[in-house]
Amino acid sequence: MKTQFKTLIAAVLTLSATFAMADAYPDYARVVSSTAIVQRVNAPRQECWTENQQVQTQNQAGGVVGSIIGGVAGGVLGHQVGGGRGKDVATVAGAIGGALIGNEVGSGQPQVQNQQVQRCRQVDAWQDQVTGYHVTYDYKGRQFSANLPQQPGDRIPVEVNVTPR
Repeated sequence: MKTQFKTLIAAVLTLSATFAMADAYPDYARVVSSTAIVQRVNAPRQECWTENQQVQTQNQAGGVVGSIIGGVAGGVLGHQVGGGRGKDVATVAGAIGGALIGNEVGSGQPQVQNQQVQRCRQVDAWQDQVTGYHVTYDYKGRQFSANLPQQPGDRIPVEVNVTPR
């Protein structure tokens, strides 16, 4: 048991001495090349336009106008028929009948109107998007590479770790 404990203590001391000798410091490396990493992405957009469309509606006013014209015409025709008191009844009956017929004829006519309608559709809009930069850099005669989110410039900061072998 004592031997295992001594071995464990020796291992811990050795590892802590190794970490104590490891050192890290900041420095700069020279950028050799920087190439944009491009990705093709779709950013769909809407295209809209206005067009005329013919719409059929029932003629609402035509029924009223038809009733009036039919009533007058029916009254005139009814007045031509009969005599005395029968003439008055024929005039009223002709006016009512003419108004009903005129209403049917006038309101049955469909009316066509032009109406502006907006139409839209989705259109693909492909574009190239820079997602980062592939950078090759030189540090003390050795070349390294990394993908960075931004264009680095002439030099980049590096973290140098020194550990014994």
